[in-house]
Amino acid sequence: MTMEKIDAHTHHPGDVPESAALLKEMKLKLINIAIAVRSKDWRSGEVWGADQYHRLARKHPERYAWCTSFDLPNGEDPDYTERVIEGLKQDLAAGAVACKFWKNIGLEVRKPSGAYLHLDDACLAPIFSYLQKAGVTVVIHAGDPRKYWKPLRKGGSRYAYHGDLVQSSLRRGCEVPAYEEILGARDRVLTLYPRLQVVGAHLGSHERDLVGLAKRLDRYPNFAVDTAARVVDLAHHKRGLVRDFFAKYQDRILWGTDLGAWRAQSRMSTQEAGTLLDCLRSDYLEEFAFYETNRRLRIHNFTWNKTAPDALRVGGRPQLPGEPVLGLGLSGSFLQKFYCSNAKRWFPRLPSAW
Repeated sequence: MTMEKIDAHTHHPGDVPESAALLKEMKLKLINIAIAVRSKDWRSGEVWGADQYHRLARKHPERYAWCTSFDLPNGEDPDYTERVIEGLKQDLAAGAVACKFWKNIGLEVRKPSGAYLHLDDACLAPIFSYLQKAGVTVVIHAGDPRKYWKPLRKGGSRYAYHGDLVQSSLRRGCEVPAYEEILGARDRVLTLYPRLQVVGAHLGSHERDLVGLAKRLDRYPNFAVDTAARVVDLAHHKRGLVRDFFAKYQDRILWGTDLGAWRAQSRMSTQEAGTLLDCLRSDYLEEFAFYETNRRLRIHNFTWNKTAPDALRVGGRPQLPGEPVLGLGLSGSFLQKFYCSNAKRWFPRLPSAW
């Protein structure tokens, strides 16, 4: 398709001319999503840094937008919510189009009592209330694929991208909250704030359960999902089931990829930056082929797997692509919503020129 496309979920600090040229060539606009973690400076850090995403959007408003986040609670702090809301006001005034709640809420962050902090906790309520009143879209990555709560098969491997979270903690019998508990807290937020537009990242962590996802979309009209990093999972389903699901919820599904880089491209060597851009190009073309054509193709993971540090590779090498699958061959009218207009609807703060 030759239409302009909005990738609604990226982490791409493409601060070199070659990156801008690639986006122009492929008719891409990106929403870069900042992620708040404790062990790194999530605002100024190279990985998922809000400051660099802000700078990119300011320098290239025709290609980049950005989504902010907020500092995580740390012990007893009576001024916590006031500080967070003030920070959000500043970021929104600076052009942020949304606010991200990451999976470390539910899987990592603890309250003073030692209990895990969940999305529906009272300390986050004023933040959600503020965002609802201000008309700010919230991106929620709650939990992770359900398979991470199952035992790892003998001889099997599993590609993990947990950031600061420890993969081994997501195993049955460990103390982390259950998958259902984490997603239940997310669902209660959708009930408590019915005027809050929420985009569930990664198919809302229901990537292998489209029936369960459909029930949520039917129950919560304020809920949409993106497809970031879940092409492999969509290819796992029967093709007809995915096509029917996309047709029924065509106004509630946003195209996203989760593509990105581990640090600003200006700090990479020429060879590293060139490799990254080649990987981005091939991954984007693969996604387009899967959604747009009826061709038989192999689905890889994504650019993180090809350019990330070895620690995040499987057995020290990128994970191999899966078995050949048929592309979905979606209609042009659906693709226009999927690639573009749904992002504008669910992120109303995007630049009007987009």
